[in-house]
Amino acid sequence: APNRWTADQLRAEAAWESQARVVPALAVGAGDRAEPRSEAGVVTIGLDSSARELVDRLSGDAATEHLDAGSLTPSLLARLRTDPPRVVVNAEEFPTSLEQLALMGTGAALVTTANDRTRYEVLDGFNALVAAPGSDAFTTAIGALLEDSELRAEVAGNGRATASRYGSLATDATIGA
Repeated sequence: APNRWTADQLRAEAAWESQARVVPALAVGAGDRAEPRSEAGVVTIGLDSSARELVDRLSGDAATEHLDAGSLTPSLLARLRTDPPRVVVNAEEFPTSLEQLALMGTGAALVTTANDRTRYEVLDGFNALVAAPGSDAFTTAIGALLEDSELRAEVAGNGRATASRYGSLATDATIGA
């Protein structure tokens, strides 16, 4: 199963005991940059125009790049891994944790929306900050990550470690299957 939510659904519907779960994740390369450059700013994915304006105001002088929903491609991920921003803000709801773990693996701190299917891999306050776009929590999360370098480093480091752990487990489980 691609995530714990799906695994629980399969267990509930299966006539036999099911044990294994493989989280879809990409291996995080050891040579990738672990620390974002200080001048790199914010990348947003799938935000509406009012949320984009809010992010622009919060980011101040930091460079901001806005991408439409569906823009997360392997080439974009490769670029983000090579030159990570300080913060990635994602409003897209993905069916598995692959995309969110890939964003965590870039070394950027992630602000993302709540998703029942990925809630066991994307942990609010640990490896990402979870908030609905337009909410006060959304504004607070982005502002806190941009203003507090220690918080940003902790969330980004935990995200990268999570992505690395799942990436190595998924690779081993897939090869061994």
